[in-house]
Amino acid sequence: MTKSTPPKIPVIIVESHHHALEHIHFILRRQKLLLTSWSMLHWDAHPDLACPRCPAKHCFRPHDTLDEHESLYDALDATSSGIAEWILPLVLAARLQHIQWIRPLETSMQQLPDGDFTLHVGAWSPTNNTPVESFLDLPHDALLKVNWSVPYYQDDDDVREKLLLPQELQLLVSSIPNQERLQPTYGFDVCLDYFYCHNPFVEDEQLASLLHRSIPCCNYGNSTSSNHIQWMQRFQTCWNDIIKRPESQEEINELTAFFEDKEDAFELFASIQQYRIDRKALPSEMANILTMPHDGSNSNRMTERLHHFSANLPVACPFFISVARSSFEGFTPVSVTEDLQESVLNILHEKYCGCRFPMDASHCRFQLVRDYGEWEGSTFSN
Repeated sequence: MTKSTPPKIPVIIVESHHHALEHIHFILRRQKLLLTSWSMLHWDAHPDLACPRCPAKHCFRPHDTLDEHESLYDALDATSSGIAEWILPLVLAARLQHIQWIRPLETSMQQLPDGDFTLHVGAWSPTNNTPVESFLDLPHDALLKVNWSVPYYQDDDDVREKLLLPQELQLLVSSIPNQERLQPTYGFDVCLDYFYCHNPFVEDEQLASLLHRSIPCCNYGNSTSSNHIQWMQRFQTCWNDIIKRPESQEEINELTAFFEDKEDAFELFASIQQYRIDRKALPSEMANILTMPHDGSNSNRMTERLHHFSANLPVACPFFISVARSSFEGFTPVSVTEDLQESVLNILHEKYCGCRFPMDASHCRFQLVRDYGEWEGSTFSN
């Protein structure tokens, strides 16, 4: 490769979003960026900023099985929440210091508030929180935690004021990227559910739409809503009573208090009664319904978001691109996944390469790895 030839851009396509993490670690090592501060531009219907449940040490040695635990990658694979827990390990142990979560323009649920935030990501041990100098000194039971008290972290009891090895994170939550805030070295990540998102925990879209008009749901992304957890607990208790006695006027009256527009409450009651008539079981767990976005059957929104995505791409090239399909988990409808993937790749290829050759051809700037389906397990060559 001559000096005038631009470097290749690794492009990773995975099914489950956390499978991109191992590829990103490889790219950081290959490009010798583990000591360099970098940014991530994260287009997604979900923030994917949850705290992993495995020991914090694993973030520093993700391939190793430490203290008779699984490796970081295996731990993320072993839990359904792993798809939301893959980014913060990069903050704690791989110099990711700036993240822009670009959320959809219109969504029925926003899991974090819009704005510009500074928080810290670190480790916390229930038995020993004396200062440590390196990850080698971390207690075996230390877990990754944050010091940002918002419902997204409060719900999982992941907020701690005092952290071991705290790393500062600048987080921007917005519907439009801020190109001036990106580091010169930045990674580009996109989940296809950004363009068309379903909530796999919801089977009845009408019921989901009604529940999303409740006060707990509307307040979820509000960082000043300190009573959010109490609201949610009260809502869950009320809902449990309705499941037990769907014909009881007392429980129905209590549920009315959770809606600003009483017409929404009456419409929900009618839906509940229809469930009873049809002898159908009402969903029991409200957390996954109330706190996750759901676009319903609005396919026109997909086209609008593709246009918005194309019009707001940064000028500077990223040092990697990762694309998550998220169809097996049910977040991206299977019926649109292949077309969406092709559209997104074509937009990115036109922006950051512009050649007329097939992607990953010898003259193409993209170095493509498909790690899903029949290509599961594919990796970049050294």
